Amino acid sequence: MAQWTKEHLLDAWQHYEAVVERCGKSNDWNDYADLFTEDGRYVDDVDPDRNSREEIRNWINGIYTSPVARAVRTFVTKWFIVDEERGWVIAEFDNIWDDLGNGQVFSFRNYTLMKYAGDYQWCFQEDQYNPQKRMEAGMGWMQARQSMKKNVKEMV
Repeated sequence: MAQWTKEHLLDAWQHYEAVVERCGKSNDWNDYADLFTEDGRYVDDVDPDRNSREEIRNWINGIYTSPVARAVRTFVTKWFIVDEERGWVIAEFDNIWDDLGNGQVFSFRNYTLMKYAGDYQWCFQEDQYNPQKRMEAGMGWMQARQSMKKNVKEMV
């Protein structure tokens, strides 16, 4: 028998998404780190594993100090699956850079596995994505931004 109902897992997932949206807009990721248990674990394709809430906090706040990463503020869930028996949520996200106003969209996709621990906290997150696609999108956004700044200076 499942430890949590599907309805509770959906509610916890919606809470997670709301916190991510709020943190993306404010660029303050402390509430995001608080979504994890004290011994929460975070794994992704590029960075070393984080093995506690505070390691997650330090990592996520550190990432969003760079101008290119700070411009990734929108995380759109394309689809998700709730595995009630395991207490897992699996989802696909688009990570989207700020709109530069030139019609170009810069984003990369990732797949996430979340393991629920109760009380609206997660004990595990693993992200899978193509690091090359992430780098290409970030570089494309940065180059487009520089080009727009150059064009504005030329107009003045």
